[in-house]
Amino acid sequence: MPDWLTLLRDEVGRSNITQAAKKLGYSRTAVSQALSGTYGAGTSRLSAKVILVLGRVSCPGAGREVSPVECRELRSRPMPTGNRNAFRSWQACRTCPHRPRSSEGDDHVGK
Repeated sequence: MPDWLTLLRDEVGRSNITQAAKKLGYSRTAVSQALSGTYGAGTSRLSAKVILVLGRVSCPGAGREVSPVECRELRSRPMPTGNRNAFRSWQACRTCPHRPRSSEGDDHVGK
């Protein structure tokens, strides 16, 4: 099962299909069909939205949960030199378990 579908199933389990669909900006029908494998359209846009909205990871540098997009932005920052706290955050990002391994590319988060 793709990671995005697991995220979607988990969200529906925590709430319900209607609330999950509303959170994603999709119809209840679209979410229901995606979960049952009968979604007629391609799932690339839906899967990207699920990952963006629901795919949050615990960030040791920021001290909070962040989206994959924010994680990518944080880890791509240059080394700060004028702020001790920013430097500590940057260091935490360098050893974070969510940081992609070099063979996985920049889109890997949380695997």
